[in-house]
Amino acid sequence: MATLIVRASIAILLALLSAAPSCAREKWQGPSTFFRSLDESRDGFVSLSEWTAMYGHCDPNDETCKRSLRSSLVEFHCGDTNGDQRLSWSEYYDM
Repeated sequence: MATLIVRASIAILLALLSAAPSCAREKWQGPSTFFRSLDESRDGFVSLSEWTAMYGHCDPNDETCKRSLRSSLVEFHCGDTNGDQRLSWSEYYDM
């Protein structure tokens, strides 16, 4: 019984380890097309103004648009883990 548990544990561990490199490869292949499209200044970061520009101009009377913008701002600030008011590819990827 103990041998069966050990074998199952090893199989699970190997499955987890084999999945990790593909995630890391995807992250470090570089910024996605969408990230690059947000980065209008082409400095490798998405600033808060670049982030909010994707929403265009919200109609002040459109509650749905205002809620989406507020939600997006929360998402931006949560993703900006070092607090520099811009998202690196790594911060964006990890959101």
